Amino acid sequence: MFDSSYKSTIGVDFEMECFEILGIPYNLQIWDTAGQERFKSIAQSYYRNSHVVVVVFDLSKSETLSNTRKWFLDAMHTCGDMLPYVFLVGTKKDLLGGFAYKNAELSAVNVAKSINAEYWPVSSKNGENIDSLFARIAVLTFDDCVKNELLRPREIYIGSNMISGKANRSDSKKNSKCTKC
Repeated sequence: MFDSSYKSTIGVDFEMECFEILGIPYNLQIWDTAGQERFKSIAQSYYRNSHVVVVVFDLSKSETLSNTRKWFLDAMHTCGDMLPYVFLVGTKKDLLGGFAYKNAELSAVNVAKSINAEYWPVSSKNGENIDSLFARIAVLTFDDCVKNELLRPREIYIGSNMISGKANRSDSKKNSKCTKC
């Protein structure tokens, strides 16, 4: 939900978003790090082993797009061995129209290509593309967890529902960075 009284992030903010994918509850841990230089050392500790990097800029302020490469490089430098999915997100899409939007989008698409990112224009105010963006992130990371066997279903049915194997939840959680709701 859009909150007109929202204040910019100071330092780091944390949110948890729950999804259900293929009937399995799945959490995204979202760490919002401030882009200001004075918070750079704090933010870098949250980049380590990230599965996704979302670089956000304000579509209505072209100077913010020029900062995205630096923020991207800062995040990638401290991500460790992970090769995270990268998203370039332009906010406040609702403030632009016509030529101004086309021009901002063209610049953003070029930056996204240069950092190998998916580009997503969004509007928090009217909700445009917000749910789709987070659903995309959730599905990609869920798929990776399944491929890497980090997310195990509680019950596995073989042949019929009369034979089932129950995964040991504590073992699964110890080795997993993917969590269940």
